[in-house]
Amino acid sequence: MNPKYIFISKALYIPEIKTLAIGDLHLGYEFLINNADIQIPYSEFENMKDELKKIIEDIKKRKRDIKTVVFLGDIKHFFAYKKIERDLKLFHDDYKETKAMSAKSIQRIGVVRFNPFKDTGGNQSFVICLLDSKNDGFIISSLFTRDGSRFYTKPIEKGASNYALSAEEKEAIKKATSS
Repeated sequence: MNPKYIFISKALYIPEIKTLAIGDLHLGYEFLINNADIQIPYSEFENMKDELKKIIEDIKKRKRDIKTVVFLGDIKHFFAYKKIERDLKLFHDDYKETKAMSAKSIQRIGVVRFNPFKDTGGNQSFVICLLDSKNDGFIISSLFTRDGSRFYTKPIEKGASNYALSAEEKEAIKKATSS
């Protein structure tokens, strides 16, 4: 008796027309994911190859010939992968933009409280150093006196300033760059 169809794993063999129809192999999936800078091992590709070999060996053991192989579902998956690839590229572009923006954001902070005058107490004066990832930013110094407070700012580039710095300002930079 000659069967009309033979089911083997993910495949359907039709002896009358010597056609093997295979579904759900996900060809190219790992390649697309890896091209989107998401590193996954290529183990699934090897598993798919092994499964395909077993299917073909099974057909040969049955003394059948294969004239045509039809891959089912891969066209559908191809378009889905294109969307995944596009979405991953957008995600990657957003990530790079966010990373670039965060490099320019304040990431390092150093604060020093101190008392610049002997006749006032409480360490109400302060220096705050605000730096980005390249140690660029600025210092805000506040000097508290009985008559009020005075504020000063100085730019910082690569952890240094072109302006003269007080001991407290140097300490604030040191704290910020070591944080």
